[in-house]
Amino acid sequence: MKTAAAAVVGCGPAGIAAAVQLARHGVEYLLFEGRRPGGLLWNAHRVENYPGFPGGVPGPELAGLFLRQLEELGVAPIPEAVSGIEKQGGGFILKTTGGEYGVRRVLLAAGTRPRPWDGPVVPPECAGRVHTEVHPLRGLRGKRVVIVGAGDAAFDYALSLAGANEVAILGRSPRPRCIPALLHRATGERGVKYLPGSTVSRITSAESGRLLVECAGTGAELHADHLILAVGREPELRLLTADLLDDGGRPVRGLYVIGDAAGGRCRQTAIAAGDGVRAAMTVAFDLESSP
Repeated sequence: MKTAAAAVVGCGPAGIAAAVQLARHGVEYLLFEGRRPGGLLWNAHRVENYPGFPGGVPGPELAGLFLRQLEELGVAPIPEAVSGIEKQGGGFILKTTGGEYGVRRVLLAAGTRPRPWDGPVVPPECAGRVHTEVHPLRGLRGKRVVIVGAGDAAFDYALSLAGANEVAILGRSPRPRCIPALLHRATGERGVKYLPGSTVSRITSAESGRLLVECAGTGAELHADHLILAVGREPELRLLTADLLDDGGRPVRGLYVIGDAAGGRCRQTAIAAGDGVRAAMTVAFDLESSP
């Protein structure tokens, strides 16, 4: 069984920042990512509040810079999904799709996952055209896309598709819940429209081969090539089992939950990166004091 002083689970902004900081302290660590490194940055149209980028920076470009920094440190994320964490003695055992690893400290930067869809069932024949993220559709041209949701993600996704496609955003409430800057920018784009009071009641495959999205309330019937369910996200904490929590419900000593997994509503790249740096420094100081 391979061992190290620390493990970082997740390779988004928080995990990458933690890895960089651990390397600066000379802490031996393992970095795991079962999916594409970079996290939700691949979905972001433009990150406007990350210092050092006047005018903002496209999410995929920032993800590329993060990953380049890892490469320059000689760090290659282990492409294995962590399926379990067990407390053992003064450390932890991580179970992955590739085996088991023993570490003294764990930084859990697993991010978020899509909130379960509570609308109508998506028929199997439509599933390949229904998404929860926008990155698979980057580069799409001349298509019709329906986005369900009225928050920041829905309008940001619309910006990524605007100009080259027709985009309809369906919101249940009369007013969008996104920040004003996103609303102004998205609705100012050619081919983007917001349809308030729209609750999806049925999703089927139309004779044309497109999706047919029917809405209660407005009675609208929309034909689309793709449907994106942007109905919110929740912390990815399935690895945080009861035996990893103390009597107060907090992670046991040596286990740190960081980034979007711990950010609540404050899920921003700058916050996640700072959280990763702080946690890595805490781990480094802790390891120094308990050899």
